[in-house]
Amino acid sequence: MNIINNNDSIFNPKEVNKIIKLGDSLVHTEGLIKNDKLNHKVRNSLIAWIHPGKEALWIFYKAIEAFKGSAPFSTLQSMQYTVYHKGGHYDWHRDVGEGDEIMKARVNVGVLQLSDPSDYEGGVLEVKVKNKITQVPKQQGLVTTFPVDIQHRVTPTESGVRKTLIMWGLK
Repeated sequence: MNIINNNDSIFNPKEVNKIIKLGDSLVHTEGLIKNDKLNHKVRNSLIAWIHPGKEALWIFYKAIEAFKGSAPFSTLQSMQYTVYHKGGHYDWHRDVGEGDEIMKARVNVGVLQLSDPSDYEGGVLEVKVKNKITQVPKQQGLVTTFPVDIQHRVTPTESGVRKTLIMWGLK
């Protein structure tokens, strides 16, 4: 089994645009780090939460497809719509949670690239496995999944706006 899985056939362009429209309509807050701290040296992004409901349930059904072939999971956490403006980034981290019970239950993470690569410069998702860094290709609609204990980062966005949807499978 590959640790990093890329799949570009789950969300079509029309669905990606529908997610962007939904995410842009939500109230965005600063992305925080461990212990709910704001630290722009580590993370500089805006986030909003997408919960399962009338407008978004279809996204959750599609996300189940994204995690096929990944670590077994029983349910999905609410999803994080993340926006990186110029200078936005997220330094090396793992999505393993020490905080609440939901974070502790995470087993895998999926990153859906929403922005067209021509909309921004920089903002590359990098994944580190055994000190080998892999740059995930910038491709609208691409879903990258990997275990939550794998280190990853988003390099600084040099211009434009990068938007993603973060999904987590829970045990």
